[in-house]
Amino acid sequence: MRILIDISNELAADLDRFAAERSVTRMSVIREAIAGHLAQQAPPANVMASHFGSWANRPGDSLVIEAAYREEW
Repeated sequence: MRILIDISNELAADLDRFAAERSVTRMSVIREAIAGHLAQQAPPANVMASHFGSWANRPGDSLVIEAAYREEW
């Protein structure tokens, strides 16, 4: 897939210099940067699993418990 992006001349020069120092293409630097950014932004895969059903073992109605917590605030 091709994507068109607009960057400043200064940023393009920095990108070219960075790529040349590592003997890689400009596109490989951009792909690696995007992949790294997305990996940092994504929540760990087990976050939902660790929180799903967290109220299941509590005694009583979860809505009553929630209301009590809200009144504490």
